[in-house]
Amino acid sequence: MLFGEKTADIPAYSSAVEFSFKESDLPTGYIPIITAEYSGNKDRSFYKSGCLDIHPAEVEFTKTDEYITVKSQKYIHCVEIEGDAVFEDNYFSLMPSEEKKIRYKLKSDSSPITVNGYTISGNK
Repeated sequence: MLFGEKTADIPAYSSAVEFSFKESDLPTGYIPIITAEYSGNKDRSFYKSGCLDIHPAEVEFTKTDEYITVKSQKYIHCVEIEGDAVFEDNYFSLMPSEEKKIRYKLKSDSSPITVNGYTISGNK
């Protein structure tokens, strides 16, 4: 299967080839994004030959005294959360319609928190 979801059980501390493709098999402008989920954790990687054409993208977010919740209808290559605070996570990607809840603690009451998004041109 070239596109879609694939599940595999890979033993801890090992590696296996479960999915491969040739760059020539990809549609023009397509950037494959791979999400690996394990033991309640999640990592993402992507492939693109050449330079990345990164540009600002809109990210929806809400903030409470304890959490920032971010989401987007499109792929966001990098969400950046900044401020004078300790964040559970402040640089990550979002898949379309994915929502992520980040716990944080302000270091000072007057510190503004900013949420910025950046994405890659050409991703379908």
